[in-house]
Amino acid sequence: MTATVVAPTDDALPGQKRSPDYRCSATDMEKFAEISGDRNSLHVQSGIVHGAYILAKLSGFVWGLFGDRVMVARSSFRLREAVRVNDAFAFEVTSTTERLGVRLVEIDMLKQANCAGDPIKIGTVSLQVVMFEPAGQ
Repeated sequence: MTATVVAPTDDALPGQKRSPDYRCSATDMEKFAEISGDRNSLHVQSGIVHGAYILAKLSGFVWGLFGDRVMVARSSFRLREAVRVNDAFAFEVTSTTERLGVRLVEIDMLKQANCAGDPIKIGTVSLQVVMFEPAGQ
């Protein structure tokens, strides 16, 4: 199967630019440990959400932005603060630019952290995505 690369448009992203709030419950963490085989006590007993769980939520958000027409060519994920079980976290696109047929997408990771419920930035994600049309379409 081949794909034809198409240049991204300058239009706004097709999906929403902010994800819903996600929460990882203790049950979610236990299920994730069972599926992944990673039973590190840092996650299972101490209540720190596994980075791979967060990346799985990010993957769903990115798919919602671009649908089936995207391939992530490169990613960088920096988290400055741990996400604990039952913390609310979300992703928000802060910028997109296009260069040589590759879209650069900058995303902030936010967490509800203060008593007023205001989100604070706890991490950043940088993605290089290539938009394409599947062959035969």
